[in-house]
Amino acid sequence: MPAPRKYSQELRELAVRMVFVVCEQQRPAASTADAQRIAELKREVREGQAIEIRDILDIA
Repeated sequence: MPAPRKYSQELRELAVRMVFVVCEQQRPAASTADAQRIAELKREVREGQAIEIRDILDIA
């Protein structure tokens, strides 16, 4: 028989949300240059994946 839980599920979920909010507030915002670079990298990844998928389909 499992031991009773010390904290309710509702209290656990509230604690997780509170920690998330605190972490979001402490996280430094990305600069415009950083945001642009991230967007470029994401685009490169998507394009690379599309090329890989085309290569796989050509082989099949």
